[in-house]
Amino acid sequence: MCGIAGGIPHPSDPTEHVRLGDIVVSNRKGVIQYDFGKQKGNVFEERWAPRPPSARLLEAVQVLEQDRLSGQRPWDAHIQAGLKARSLNLPDAETDVILNDKGERIEHPPTTEVRPRVFHGPIASANVVQGDYRKRDRLREFHKVKAVEMEGSGIADATWEFERAGYLVVRGICDYCDVRTKHLQTDACKRHAAMVAAGYVRALI
Repeated sequence: MCGIAGGIPHPSDPTEHVRLGDIVVSNRKGVIQYDFGKQKGNVFEERWAPRPPSARLLEAVQVLEQDRLSGQRPWDAHIQAGLKARSLNLPDAETDVILNDKGERIEHPPTTEVRPRVFHGPIASANVVQGDYRKRDRLREFHKVKAVEMEGSGIADATWEFERAGYLVVRGICDYCDVRTKHLQTDACKRHAAMVAAGYVRALI
């Protein structure tokens, strides 16, 4: 499942800090459907069944990760070719904004890694659009997820029911799940993020 998602930034931890245009690939924990559960008074008790991705696809992801560790990034050529063919550029830096509780802009921690960075981790999925940065951060702390989207849990369910199939979710990050900054992250961010994810999937295949 390839497409776009909201990223979950972690400015206090540069090694886990997801930014616009980065890539998130579901790991062995797969997709977590965080809106499935039971309401107990004021507390929502999440109940989710682990549905791991395809072992074969996870093995392919591991091969690409070994390439990355050795200094090779085969997805970059596919990404650049796709962006050039569609006249797409990296969105302006002014769109890449994260805010604190007071609505103040937070600086992104420095990194020496080549972008887009590729992150591996569980991906949160639900039937609602996530625009609450506080909920986003709770998902990060509780489930260790790195992205939030809406289609992955349905794909995971379908492949779980039909055992001959398997799934993997690859997402390009187009926003930060925050209604306060979504007006900055325009369709250009979405198109760029979609192409980044597609480039990685082509290398994976």
